[in-house]
Amino acid sequence: MFMIAGRNVIRLVNKSGLCYDEDRDMGSGLCGLKGRNGDEMKSRQIDSELKKDHVSERRKIKILLVGSADSGKSTIVKQMRLIHSAGFNETEAIDAIFVIRKNIVDAFHAIAVGVEQTNIDIPEGEKPVLEQFSHHSHEIETMDENSERQLLNDFLKLESVKLFLAKNTTWPTIPDNYAYRLTLPLKQQE
Repeated sequence: MFMIAGRNVIRLVNKSGLCYDEDRDMGSGLCGLKGRNGDEMKSRQIDSELKKDHVSERRKIKILLVGSADSGKSTIVKQMRLIHSAGFNETEAIDAIFVIRKNIVDAFHAIAVGVEQTNIDIPEGEKPVLEQFSHHSHEIETMDENSERQLLNDFLKLESVKLFLAKNTTWPTIPDNYAYRLTLPLKQQE
């Protein structure tokens, strides 16, 4: 180690090129690195950034959600997003409403197909509504909300549907969460 003196500053330089300034009036501090084209300085900056990144990564928690379809994996992610961030913007909320409506229609489609596949007698008056769900459910998704609600409520009142659901509580193509939907009547928006 050697010293370079000038003005009121003493500069201490070690073999690796590190130098320390000691200002007799102001204290001491690191004056910089002496190396080829600043390579050592860049290396130390990169190392410092990597340390900072490592510390911030240690604070993050990573979760692997495993489960079958309709087991609630995406629901957990959405709930965490609502709890820990700003929530959803208007576009995402509209998209969520569309997905919920589609899921309801898909569940009712599966029920209608199930009614037709079993030996349940379908009264003539119920056939048009049942066929709307079993063969034309894609058209229901394009209806205005009030017409769709009315059709969904009419479907739930069908005797063949009630009988099918009573006999087949675990029909393979019906989602597990359909029972929750059946407990909530669809109301008209005011």
